[in-house]
Amino acid sequence: MSREGFELLVERYGFRLLGVAISQLRDRTTAEEVVQDVLWSAHGQLARGRPVTWAWLAQRTIWRTRQARRRAWRREVPMAQMPPGVGREEGFAAAELLQAVQSLSPKLSEALMLHHWAGFSLEEVAAMLHVPIGTVKSRLSRGRAALAALLPDWSGE
Repeated sequence: MSREGFELLVERYGFRLLGVAISQLRDRTTAEEVVQDVLWSAHGQLARGRPVTWAWLAQRTIWRTRQARRRAWRREVPMAQMPPGVGREEGFAAAELLQAVQSLSPKLSEALMLHHWAGFSLEEVAAMLHVPIGTVKSRLSRGRAALAALLPDWSGE
């Protein structure tokens, strides 16, 4: 794979993968390491002529964040570690929403981030998390209910 091709991969998917990783790990430095590992794996896949899709990248990122979470201690993400460009939308701070999502259990936050932030369908999320679609729907419902309790002014779907 050419250097330009790899740079295009990083440009196209790096920020989205970083957002998913930060939401799960609550630590930007560890999230950056995870994304670097995922992109390096993608580079190897492409060099061997194997396809790399957004779904493959996201699933690999979730898997790596789970590994990192098992090894890391729990801590909150300082606002300075949030991805750039997080701002206010319809009077509500996206950073506040992200912080609330991070306070949920990993199972709920994974489902919310993959479906609502990364834009995967219910079927794709179920396949990535290796759970039935009903479980995904349940986690999304419980996650939205928890966010509504944490953030009374939030009206997300």
